[in-house]
Amino acid sequence: MTTLKQVKQEIASDPKNWFIYLMDFVDDFRRRRDAQMIEEPFGMDDERFDALLAATAEQLCAELSRNGFSQCPPCAARGSCRVWRV
Repeated sequence: MTTLKQVKQEIASDPKNWFIYLMDFVDDFRRRRDAQMIEEPFGMDDERFDALLAATAEQLCAELSRNGFSQCPPCAARGSCRVWRV
């Protein structure tokens, strides 16, 4: 199981192929439906990829919620999920 934090590290090491790491993660998350994959916060050091990863986490949480799962980490405030805070 790959976490979103690990995906961020993979993207940092090979930014040319960022979409492969992200799409593999999304596919794996949708298959496993395990909120632990997005729970661990990561540091913010790249506005573009940090925003992309945060938006992806928000969307995947919303998908889980619509499908009856309530495992997603709680957000401190609407639009600021802890997964992307430092």
